[in-house]
Amino acid sequence: HSNSIEFSLNNKRYKFEADIPEELKNVLDKLKKTT
Repeated sequence: HSNSIEFSLNNKRYKFEADIPEELKNVLDKLKKTT
């Protein structure tokens, strides 16, 4: 059971880390437009 919990946590972290680049791109695009 601990393995399944660890897997789910790793899976969530992976998805979160995968989403970060897109968020950074959006932020950078907004900064470029405002300057």
